[in-house]
Amino acid sequence: MPRFLLHETGVHWIDTFRFLMGSPDAVFADLRRLNPAIAGEDAGYFLFRYKNGARALFDGNRLLDHSAENTRCTMGEAIVEGTKASITLSGDGSLSIRDFGTTEMAQILPPSDFDGFGGDCVFHLQRHVVDALHGRARFENLAEDYLPVIETEEALYASSEKGAWVTLGPASAG
Repeated sequence: MPRFLLHETGVHWIDTFRFLMGSPDAVFADLRRLNPAIAGEDAGYFLFRYKNGARALFDGNRLLDHSAENTRCTMGEAIVEGTKASITLSGDGSLSIRDFGTTEMAQILPPSDFDGFGGDCVFHLQRHVVDALHGRARFENLAEDYLPVIETEEALYASSEKGAWVTLGPASAG
């Protein structure tokens, strides 16, 4: 695949960052291909800049591992740091919180016990779509809701090629 880390993994974090923080107004990417046996990038940093001054950083490398029995449960780890607390998603799917000014972590969610890929996210999505198609549920989102994610992905690839920040247009504001 000529596009790999960002297109296959990073795109889900773009979607997550949009859910948590809203749409970025600019992005920057530094993408690298470390494994010569593949065509696309397998490591890189993506920076997201928000109008309110917030920033988000994705630091990914498909050649490294993380501490989990099933490394496909989360495909990594995440920390969301705020002014009142930090939340940590561990490689086993557990979620912990640490209040600002303390050292103790409190577990919010235990490790995932789902056998399927990504905590069974594919199964749950397929079940949701089938239920919605049969009128048993309302679609949580529409394909057009995902267009800003694709625009952000394209902007990140453009940023990596240019080596510069790329400003996103009003369409990405979703």
